[in-house]
Amino acid sequence: MTGERLLVVDDEQILRIGTAWTLREAGFEVDEADCGAAAIEMVKHTRYALIFMDLNMPGMGGFECVGKIRAWERQSKPAVPRSVIIALSATNDADARAHSLRAGMNDFLEKSSTKEQLKNLVRKYQTVVLPPQRTFTGLPQLKFPGRM
Repeated sequence: MTGERLLVVDDEQILRIGTAWTLREAGFEVDEADCGAAAIEMVKHTRYALIFMDLNMPGMGGFECVGKIRAWERQSKPAVPRSVIIALSATNDADARAHSLRAGMNDFLEKSSTKEQLKNLVRKYQTVVLPPQRTFTGLPQLKFPGRM
């Protein structure tokens, strides 16, 4: 496994598709999940370099989902590397950000962030989780005003 596959988890289809499309245009292989339960099953079968996780989803939200992923990572035999999980939230609330980090997420991104902010966040982690041959050189201009 090359470690360059990404996962976008969001129940809001337009946001999930927009984020995934932006990442695909940058050259990444991206899978999508519309709920926490689907994300857990996907993580059990595929190693993801980065996971973008919506916090508020019906059924199993992002906080519960990341807890289950972290528990599965700890219990897996043979051991699996800990995934980098980025919280996606509609608000940039300090409490939501702090709760995300306490819950086991590595970072936080507001859904209304720009493509440049998304690019910078991926760059922050690419030296840690992405192979040297994969670079994040640029993103296309999407037609989603104020959205990724």
